[in-house]
Amino acid sequence: MTDDIGRMHAELQPTAAAVYRTQAAWERIETWLRQYAPASAALLRLPATAEQIAAAEDAIGYRFPPALRAWYQLHDGSAGVDPADPVGNYGHVDWLPAGKGWLPLQSVQVQYEQMTQHWEREPGLIPFAYNTGDGWYGYYVDAREDESAYGNVGTWAVDQESEPIGRPLADWLEEIASALEERRCLRDPDGAEDEFSQPVIHDAGLTWIDPRDGFKDDMTYLRDL
Repeated sequence: MTDDIGRMHAELQPTAAAVYRTQAAWERIETWLRQYAPASAALLRLPATAEQIAAAEDAIGYRFPPALRAWYQLHDGSAGVDPADPVGNYGHVDWLPAGKGWLPLQSVQVQYEQMTQHWEREPGLIPFAYNTGDGWYGYYVDAREDESAYGNVGTWAVDQESEPIGRPLADWLEEIASALEERRCLRDPDGAEDEFSQPVIHDAGLTWIDPRDGFKDDMTYLRDL
């Protein structure tokens, strides 16, 4: 009954829909992580409080889109993603596609300052993930409310301009959940498969590798679970 009410409410309110879908997709992902990649699941941080999110928004100068806010209200990223917050084996934290780690809010603020003030990148693109250990590549959510890409996920890099993926955060999380459950790589919005970013289990954690150069004997493809 509760799920039915949630779906009905989501259909009536676009913002509620983004929040509901984000929460539902995340529940699928976390359930999967706890079953198949417990070392990654164990590093999920406590939920971010409303005050912590508001402080991050004040520091950045942009409000989080509803889906991003809802995601951080579930967990404040993963421990060990930032080199300043080590937890030992970094291989457990890079469980987002392309081997990225989910940034805690404090690291989001630091990375945003780096991108906008030192790299002179477009303001309003909020980084929520990067390569563990070096921070050279990552994902962002567009927080510019007057842009058509508002709420969408994109990629950023040290050596090139940011690029949109063309998928809202809720859609992106739903696709991750489906890829894990179906034991396959991600599919782009047009249905094309990203064969060069394959999910594998390594030391009881989830990571994503390029099969051409990243597979090791102690890794297991999801299709072989």
